[in-house]
Amino acid sequence: MVEVGVRRAIDDVRRVLDSRVVVQRPTRPRTASIHHGLLDRGSISLRSRELMILRTCARCGAEYEWGVHIAAFGGKAHWTPAQMRSTVHGGAADECWSVEDGLIILLADQLHDTNQVDDALWAKLSAQFTADQLVELIMLAGKYHAVSYLINAMGIQHEAFAPKFPDVA
Repeated sequence: MVEVGVRRAIDDVRRVLDSRVVVQRPTRPRTASIHHGLLDRGSISLRSRELMILRTCARCGAEYEWGVHIAAFGGKAHWTPAQMRSTVHGGAADECWSVEDGLIILLADQLHDTNQVDDALWAKLSAQFTADQLVELIMLAGKYHAVSYLINAMGIQHEAFAPKFPDVA
C-alpha cells in the first residue's frame, strides 16, 4: 500500500513518466525518445546521471560500459580516483561522497538487490530529489541494467581509450 506522506500520488508519477517519454519528433519511435532522453539534459545533473550509470554498471559487472562512461564523462563529472574506485568497490558511506551522491548509490544498490525502493530510502530520496528526478534515476538504473546484460552476454571487449575497473585499494 502506498503511504500518502511518503510516496507521490500515482497520478503524479504517471504525469512525470508521460512527460519524460513524449516523442519530440513524430518520426522518432517511442523507445528512441526514452533512450536518448535519459542522456540529454534531464532533470538531474550530469554528475548524478553518471553516478547512477557507473554504480549500476559496476554492480552488473559491465566493465566495458563503466569504462566508456568514465572516459566520456569523467572529466565533466569531476570524479576523483577514490570516487571511481568506490563506484566499483565501495559504498554510500565512503568518505568521498556527498549526501546526494550517497543517496544515489543507495538507490542503485537497492534497485539492483531488490528491484524495489523501501519506504525508508524513499523518504530520504524524496527530501533530496523531486519526483521527476527520482523517475529519471530509476529509469537510468533500469536502462543500464539492460545495457549491462547485453554487453556482458555479447562479450563486448574494452575500448582502448576506456579504463578498466580499478583494483581494490
